Amino acid sequence: MKIAPISAYIEDTYITQLLDYATSMIPPRLVLGDNLKKMQTIAALNAMYIPEYIMIDSKILSKPLRLQNFVIEPLSILLSVHTSMRLYVALDHSPLYFGTFERKNLLTTPYRLGNALTMHYLSGAIFGAG
Repeated sequence: MKIAPISAYIEDTYITQLLDYATSMIPPRLVLGDNLKKMQTIAALNAMYIPEYIMIDSKILSKPLRLQNFVIEPLSILLSVHTSMRLYVALDHSPLYFGTFERKNLLTTPYRLGNALTMHYLSGAIFGAG
């Protein structure tokens, strides 16, 4: 994957709206009343209750991503950010350069690949801007 140089201008209203949107997508953790009935039924049948999140994780792990070669070419960004969330941050035309992200014979989950990409670009942004 190759991306041409990018210029990004981000203001605090965009960051605030993005954080509000991300927060709204996190599902609430509610304990439902019929869950107790389900547990009692399972106990009566001598069966084992497996939580839904374990079933979802097992499905993800049973079908991992298999990539022979995954490369994202170097990326250059000219970034301007102005925000005052908890502290004031201002970057004016700060050049950021991210090196090549390359992995060979990859066997992973989408979450772990996303985590590796996030850490690669986040560390590049921190050390590139600092």
